[in-house]
Parts: sequence; C-alpha cells; structure tokens
Amino acid sequence: VFEGGNMVLWDEKKGGMHPWDENYYKAATGVPTDEHFDPEFIMQHAIDSANSASAYSTGVKTGVNMMGVDLYEQPVRTILEEAETCGKSGGIMSSVPILHATPAAFVTHTNYRKNGHQLADGFRETEPTWAMGTCAS
Repeated sequence: VFEGGNMVLWDEKKGGMHPWDENYYKAATGVPTDEHFDPEFIMQHAIDSANSASAYSTGVKTGVNMMGVDLYEQPVRTILEEAETCGKSGGIMSSVPILHATPAAFVTHTNYRKNGHQLADGFRETEPTWAMGTCAS
C-alpha cells in the first residue's frame, strides 16, 4: 500500500493516493469524486517552490511555504551560508525578484514565504557576497 509515501501530513482520503490523483481532474470538470476528497487539500500539503528550493539549499525537508527552517521552524544553514563559513564567496542570481520563494530559500529563513519583513531581515543577516535579480519584491 502506498499510503502517501514520504509526504509529511498527507491524508489519502482528502488528497488521494498522490498529488496528481485523478480526483483532481474530476473535481475540476464537475465529475463527482469520493465524498472525503477535498480538492483544496493539495494546496496545503503538496510541495511548493519555497519548500522544494529550501530542501535543495539546506538538505532538510520542510513544510509548505517554509524556507531555510525545519519542520519545527528552527533555522537550518543553507549551502550559501556554509560556503561563507568556509571563507568562500556565496551569491544568488535569479530571473525573478531575489525575495521570491526559489532564490530566497538560499539566503533567508522564514516559516512563511510571504512574510516580507522576515525575508528582508534574513537576507540582510545572511549577507550574500553577490545577489542579482529583477525588481524589488
């Protein structure tokens, strides 16, 4: 039995066997689904760009909308911070604003991707050697 695999807090009754379960497509077209199925469940529990980039930058799995912290919201060092600790330069370059989820996951620590002040404070604390992106967030 699959039982949600390694997805933290996954509920098969609400979300199906996996995030791409056929019930999502049925719900979108008005076709009846299982009575326990909740098409909004995936929005709260499937991976997003914030926590996937965070896992990539830290090696630690975290929750939806979280960056640079663990599941208990404790800061986790990013690869950029590790490089700087070793006396190396560390920076980010992005085609989106630096404080958007994917690039921000390398330079800040927050439990919510839209917490602008916390993102900006974390960026200033991390002090990347170089940062390049589009307009301000």
